[in-house]
Amino acid sequence: MTLPKVSCIMPCGYGDKYVWTAAECWFDQTYEGPLELVIVDNNEDDTLSFMRETPLPSCVVYVRSPKMPVGALRNLGTSHATGEVCINWDEDDWSHPDRVKEQVKRLLESGKAVTGWHSILFYDMCTVRAYKYSYEPSGRNHPPYAMGTSQCYLKSWWEKHKFPENQTVEDLGFQQEALYAGQLDSCDAGQLCVVRAHHDSKCHPQFVGKQFVAVSGDYLPREFYDACVGKKQ
Repeated sequence: MTLPKVSCIMPCGYGDKYVWTAAECWFDQTYEGPLELVIVDNNEDDTLSFMRETPLPSCVVYVRSPKMPVGALRNLGTSHATGEVCINWDEDDWSHPDRVKEQVKRLLESGKAVTGWHSILFYDMCTVRAYKYSYEPSGRNHPPYAMGTSQCYLKSWWEKHKFPENQTVEDLGFQQEALYAGQLDSCDAGQLCVVRAHHDSKCHPQFVGKQFVAVSGDYLPREFYDACVGKKQ
């Protein structure tokens, strides 16, 4: 079986604060098919140091952008993607080396146009606490909800169903179109990703609600601490 080419879309707006970890996680991926990283630089100034200091490999596409909403940035990045499958790759998240491999496998096996995670791990850098988020409305054990940071989708689907650019929560409209069309799949992320909540982000688990449950620190992957809480932080 020939594996599809995958484009990971990474909008960047926090300068060098978090992006190094996300980029290193991407380069560490075990996916055996062709892989591409599309960086959408949305910083006020040219603050991504590795763009200035390091020649980019051919598998990395760099796109400079003026300040735009997240939905517009995701659309801009996806428009430059050459892969059949696209994955949202947020600059402040940590991803397991098997993330792309497992998400593409899930997408292909599901037969859907969009997949993602309705339960995912969080690490709140403000309080130094770990959480697990579970989107589980009453009466639905496995809700078909795919968080924006986790969305893995066919580019052919995106071409007809782009991210809303005038909504605060751009991922909701995108996943709802797939849901209503019977084209959305979701699952628990397990330890494939850890979302970092920080002073710059809008999501602080301790304030968001009961869908966030505190968990012990050893619930998070050891590799996450090595990359994000240790010397690389």
